[in-house]
Amino acid sequence: MSSIIKSDITAAPVTRMRDRLDPFDNFNASTRALLALDAGRMGCWSVNLVTEQVLGDRFIANLLGLDYDAQPWSLADGFDLIDPIDLDRVQAIVAKAISGETPTYDVEYRRRRTDPSMPVQWLGARAQITEWAEDGTALRAVGVSWDATEQKVGEEKLAVMAAEMDHRVKNAFAVIRALINLGDRTTDSKDEFATTLRSQVEAMAMAHAVSARMARTTADADSLLGIHDIIVSSLKPWLTDKQDAPARVHIDCDPALMIHPRKVSPLAMVLYEISTNATKYGPLSTPVGEIHIVVTPMANDMVRLQWSETSDTQDAQPEAQSGFGTVLLENCAINLGGSVTKEMKPQGLHLELLMNVAG
Repeated sequence: MSSIIKSDITAAPVTRMRDRLDPFDNFNASTRALLALDAGRMGCWSVNLVTEQVLGDRFIANLLGLDYDAQPWSLADGFDLIDPIDLDRVQAIVAKAISGETPTYDVEYRRRRTDPSMPVQWLGARAQITEWAEDGTALRAVGVSWDATEQKVGEEKLAVMAAEMDHRVKNAFAVIRALINLGDRTTDSKDEFATTLRSQVEAMAMAHAVSARMARTTADADSLLGIHDIIVSSLKPWLTDKQDAPARVHIDCDPALMIHPRKVSPLAMVLYEISTNATKYGPLSTPVGEIHIVVTPMANDMVRLQWSETSDTQDAQPEAQSGFGTVLLENCAINLGGSVTKEMKPQGLHLELLMNVAG
């Protein structure tokens, strides 16, 4: 059976390839090809589609676990290496190329595992039909293969992160709706409600930014976050790094103490609520008032956060944190898997938050 190059499919790519190689005539083409394959961590193979025999380089032999000296290999042996989950899909893509519908194909698939405990290995293959019979029958294909495991694992992690971030954004909108409904039932002051809602939206935005930044850094949407960092981010407007300025906020929290990212938003909302009230009525409304925050780990993933205010103002509110604020704190504590208690002392508010930091 005679064969020809099907001009409408492969002649143009061959011409383009020849044009690309012209500037490198002083360098052996086969050497260039091998260097390119090595740089791309790929192996090259060719298959006779009539005899279904495959030839490949040592990289391909090592990648597929075949005996390099036992060539030619059987095309059926290559298909046997594909996980049954992907086999039909891969065969359909290859058949489409052989039929002439698309003379090239690009596919990724899982390698068959003889032991279920073995880690999943992904392989990639890209090929082109290079020789055709006069009747249009595909005769030969040339391609490259590579280990795609690292790429696929990265893609899967990104997909999980995207799904988790989508879930958190949806939760954030649900929380905002709940806050609006809660404020409608528990407050008579439009200004008070607007201030609280604004601060809580800022809290959620801050919490999302912190958790998203950590997820990008670690490529893990469930990466734990430091409670100390969350406190610092929430109270940043009242923290100072000026040596001549007195500290207004004192934080005693082990930087190694961590919390699950899904608990960051309710914790930030608690901190924003009580710091907003401290700004309006408590120590942050005076030149000399202070806040002391102490975070203590307890048993069974529980952590206690104590917030203590000292202020010289007598305008400390016995009712300022009732109504909307109180219900908000209680709901946040429930979402944190704990409880909240508060007491107005002569020097200011003393609040104790118990929370479960696990997921």
